[in-house]
Amino acid sequence: MKMRKFLLAAVILTGTTFAFAGSDWLSNVANTVDNVNSIASGDGIVNKTTISDIKNSGTKYINRRVQVTGKIVALSVTKTEGIYAVTIADDTGNTLRVNVTVSPLRRLLDTVTAFGTYNGESLDNGKIW
Repeated sequence: MKMRKFLLAAVILTGTTFAFAGSDWLSNVANTVDNVNSIASGDGIVNKTTISDIKNSGTKYINRRVQVTGKIVALSVTKTEGIYAVTIADDTGNTLRVNVTVSPLRRLLDTVTAFGTYNGESLDNGKIW
């Protein structure tokens, strides 16, 4: 758990943009950011990617489970005015974006939101589940 928080902090504090399709990097970042489970290694195929219980300073979290199936074609981490966005897209057109807002004073997670599409259904934009 401490390692996961450390890696998340490292991703957040870099403030850089990444865009990779490699499943090893995807596994590392996804597991660090959002408890993604069951990512197959090596070929980038995701049989069951569950994004749930995204922790926010130990208090707020996303409790709706979202599954993305298909081959991961993109994963990116970007920073815009203190908001770090993690976006995962697969080859079936499903996307999931997780926004993380960081307090500039505490460097802790203030809010976590998720939006995108899942099996053709639009998720509520900016809603904290």
